[in-house]
Amino acid sequence: MYNKIIRNVCLPINDVIKHGSLSKTMRFLDKSQWWTKEELMKYQNIKLRKLIHHSYDNVPYYHILFKKNNIRPDNIKTQEDLDKIPFLTKKEIKNNMSSITSKNIHTRNWSVSSTGGTSGETLVFKRSNQSRDFDWAAAFRAWRWGGYQIGDRYLDLWSHPKTHINRKGVINKLSDRLRQRLIINTYDIDRVKLRNCVPIIKKFKPKFLRGYSSALFILSKVVNPEEIQPEGVFTTAENLTQNMRRSIEETFNCMVFDGYSGEGGAHANECDRHEGYHIHSEGVIMEFIKEGRKVSSGETGEIVVTDLNNYKMPFIRYRIGDMGIPFHEACSCKRTLPLISELQGRVSDIIVTPTGKIVTRPSFFGSSNVMKITGLDEYQVIQEKIDKVTILVITNQEYTKQCEALIMGMAEDILGKEVDIKLKHTNKIEVAPSGKRKVIVSKLNILSI
Repeated sequence: MYNKIIRNVCLPINDVIKHGSLSKTMRFLDKSQWWTKEELMKYQNIKLRKLIHHSYDNVPYYHILFKKNNIRPDNIKTQEDLDKIPFLTKKEIKNNMSSITSKNIHTRNWSVSSTGGTSGETLVFKRSNQSRDFDWAAAFRAWRWGGYQIGDRYLDLWSHPKTHINRKGVINKLSDRLRQRLIINTYDIDRVKLRNCVPIIKKFKPKFLRGYSSALFILSKVVNPEEIQPEGVFTTAENLTQNMRRSIEETFNCMVFDGYSGEGGAHANECDRHEGYHIHSEGVIMEFIKEGRKVSSGETGEIVVTDLNNYKMPFIRYRIGDMGIPFHEACSCKRTLPLISELQGRVSDIIVTPTGKIVTRPSFFGSSNVMKITGLDEYQVIQEKIDKVTILVITNQEYTKQCEALIMGMAEDILGKEVDIKLKHTNKIEVAPSGKRKVIVSKLNILSI
């Protein structure tokens, strides 16, 4: 009953207050996920043409960009024509904040958002209510793939330097009460502090867990299985290793549903078949680029996104800085939403060796060798120079010299003898300014190598 009240009464009222369309978008996405591929592509292309014409007519940055590159709005008819448009970067957005903003969107129809990304580089941008509501509707759809219904109790392990563990203020408390959400900030939290939060979580009795992959992984290490018994876990914001997934699923005895999100409308989530990440393509066109061309199925590429809903500050061919592998086969769930077979982290989560070899987080830490090192709790790889790498490790009582030899041997096999590798023990691995715990930290400008 409560779930129906939230969805059929509270959400529509919220739409009126916030000048939004969340309820309508949720109903739409429930149907569109079953469209044919042809229907989905036709819908994308219609939205793309509208966005292009709007951007040319109302956004000075794009009007100048199109003129400079001899592009007319009518030249962009389908997503296959997008390669005529130059890429958009975070730096260009920051340098052109005024000119990249549409002048014809009423104040009540947009809001300000910010993101730090795993790079820790904050981006403050404007977005239309339509874009905001689509993102939330897509998230709720993905959670429903894992069994969640609007109004179910859930724990939210989030990480932000400005968020307090105890959320203050009447609006925040009311919002959390209506959503039946318990938020615990994990920005500066360790195992002991998180363990101390377990009684609060037990009392709340969440039906689902959601949060940063690393935070949920740590929780799975400090809690007893009988203390918290959710029906599903939703990981996001950070790359989920197989070791993390296995630990979370074994502790909580339920499935993990991993998700990917970022600025520019980039959203993709696993369904219950776990055959990849479904792109929420009704609101975004996602390209995978390598050396200026679109990659083939199964090939790694840099993710470039076009948000089809943000008319206030259009993100057209935005280089979000993440790497992924598109997969052109259909999921057995019968949804036609395109798939990403693997997310390989941000460009800054990649190591490049002196020989030109590219090492991603999955290839470094997804090996069976690392999973066998029971004495290793956490780790971080820092590339300071092209030929210098430091591996930070947090160990437990099961750590031995054999564990250390295995780590060093694996690192040497992957990185090569040309790289100077140092192993350093530590008690704490710092989080990025965005609140995310990075597995790989590259201090190099990878895109220029």
